Amino acid sequence: MKKTLQLGCLSALFILFGCFIFSMQNRTVQFQTDENNMPVLSLKADDSSKQIQPWLDESSGLYYFFLPSFVSDNRIFCDNINNGDISIDGLSLSKWSSFTWETGTAYTLGCKGQTYEVVFMKSANLPTLFIDTKSGSMEYLNADKANEETGSICLINQTKNVEYQGKLKKISGRGNSTFSTSKKAYSFTLKDSRALCGLDSGKKWNLLAMYYEYDKIHTKLVYDMADFLNMEYNPGCTWVDLYCNGEYQGLYLLTEAVTVADGRVEIHNLDKENDGNSNISGGYLIEREIAERLEAEEAGFTTDFCNYLFTLKSPKEPSSDELDYIKGYVQNIENLLLAGDESYKNYIDIDSFAKQFLIDKIVLNPDAMKMSAFYYKDRNSDLLKAGPLWDYDRAFGTSLPDYTASIEGYPNSMNDWYMPLYNDTEFRSKMIDYYTQLLPFFEDMLNNRIDEYVQILSSSVNMDTTLRPISTTQNDMMSYMEYDIERRHPDIIFTNN
Repeated sequence: MKKTLQLGCLSALFILFGCFIFSMQNRTVQFQTDENNMPVLSLKADDSSKQIQPWLDESSGLYYFFLPSFVSDNRIFCDNINNGDISIDGLSLSKWSSFTWETGTAYTLGCKGQTYEVVFMKSANLPTLFIDTKSGSMEYLNADKANEETGSICLINQTKNVEYQGKLKKISGRGNSTFSTSKKAYSFTLKDSRALCGLDSGKKWNLLAMYYEYDKIHTKLVYDMADFLNMEYNPGCTWVDLYCNGEYQGLYLLTEAVTVADGRVEIHNLDKENDGNSNISGGYLIEREIAERLEAEEAGFTTDFCNYLFTLKSPKEPSSDELDYIKGYVQNIENLLLAGDESYKNYIDIDSFAKQFLIDKIVLNPDAMKMSAFYYKDRNSDLLKAGPLWDYDRAFGTSLPDYTASIEGYPNSMNDWYMPLYNDTEFRSKMIDYYTQLLPFFEDMLNNRIDEYVQILSSSVNMDTTLRPISTTQNDMMSYMEYDIERRHPDIIFTNN
């Protein structure tokens, strides 16, 4: 009987101890104070610990804590505070106690003699990306996109597992018009190739700010469309909540970089083979751009008749022979197109050009074939291929509202390369065929996919737009200017839809 009782007591102790350990492991969020006695939150996931700071909305005087999705509930624990250090609405919180917050409620948070009006918000469904720069600040990076820093990165999925943690070889700002906004885009390079968020393994990655992408979903929809048509080297992407040096930055689109590498554009890399004895027929990754976007260190060339500027993304440091080769190759294509000589089909991949053309027109891409338009040519191949697709933050009516305009007319007027293609019966036939193939995709997009993406993003969008409310004024060049605008502003009449 005694042995049975003793075993029962031991079992109970083990159960209590197990419950205690489980409870400690699930104490994800805890109050802390920083060196300035400001309230901060400590977050735990696996063996990683991160600290996030509140953001002050100067217009309202409210402080916001933006919590990531891996926080499973609304409880905040007080394990690491002294009795009396923290109070909520005048009620002092004791050590080892917890506080449960409600969405949309403003609390008076007392912290070591100071008070703050605080609102708590939480993401859902998305992985969280923490980046810490060596300087501990984003000021240097945000001053000039040529500036670079080293740092570290930690990726935590929505189930609280640390997917990746390591060093950053470098991080820098990126983009053109986006870089002049309050929400910067970034590029970063890992020390080693890694697969992040289930995307293809690689060293180089981009964080797109989606500042002009008011619906937050249409770049992803464009890449979904390209995947459906099996376009080569289409950049994989997924949304993440971004925190830099403990400060919430907003909702971002993590994308694979458009670069020549394994898991990216997989053609011959002349930068690695540029020893003077290489086969200079490839590979080349070039980008159609405008002169004011040309970086000082970039190599490039301008075509003779259309004056189209192309920059070389790979090789970045071409030899004079390589630069002459790719310029002559592209110039020959331009000559044949302008002359109406159908032998251009021996030098361009009709299928990839038709897919690019079709998608750009469907989504009303204002930069179509003018800016951020990539093309590539591999070694021992005569064909220039269109892609990978890039830069769609102003598509889907963000900048061009007229869905009924003809391709030949404004705002859809084509450049001199593409009108001969559009007028070619074979090219047009392929475009019609790809459009027919896309019809099931459109049906799924309208009936399911858009709603699924909205469901995934809504919590993060609420945090993102709280941090940076839309400041753009609706004008005739825009179909919409805000996420879920018809629900938020039912009085607006949309005349261009």
